[in-house]
Amino acid sequence: MHGRDTLRGAAVVHAVEQAGGTARFFEADFASLGNVHRLADAVHAECSHLDALVNNAGISKLGLAAAVKLNRM
Repeated sequence: MHGRDTLRGAAVVHAVEQAGGTARFFEADFASLGNVHRLADAVHAECSHLDALVNNAGISKLGLAAAVKLNRM
């Protein structure tokens, strides 16, 4: 996973590991194309394959996802 906040990333990795999983955090800010390239290089260098790739960056004018009824999405 990636994010801008190393401490928050470390906390999520810890939670995943405590639940029996494995995770790796890569610091990157997608507002910077240089960071995107650095992230891609780091993932390619450290991972033989990806199990999942999720882009959860989205904008909705409907409001918070938890408050929106499924038929409105």
